[in-house]
Amino acid sequence: MSMSDDDWDQWRESQASADTQVLNAYYFSFEPTGVEAIDAILAAVAQAGEAYHHTESWSEPGSDGLSEVDRIQAAADAAADHMRDPDEVTP
Repeated sequence: MSMSDDDWDQWRESQASADTQVLNAYYFSFEPTGVEAIDAILAAVAQAGEAYHHTESWSEPGSDGLSEVDRIQAAADAAADHMRDPDEVTP
């Protein structure tokens, strides 16, 4: 599923407004890097790992129409945007 620009913006805002990033999955966890954009990617992967035991399920859309793959891609895109122009984009 492809996300519209509005979907990406809404997802990025939700990530930026989260009090903490969840870095614990079902079988694994990540340590925060201290770099918000990178921690958002780790959080998206951890959330996918917590939601599904098998990566083949990560492309199934959730109740909001977004898959875990969409969420991981959005986190990576937000990080890339931030690295391209850190003054304009907050992941």
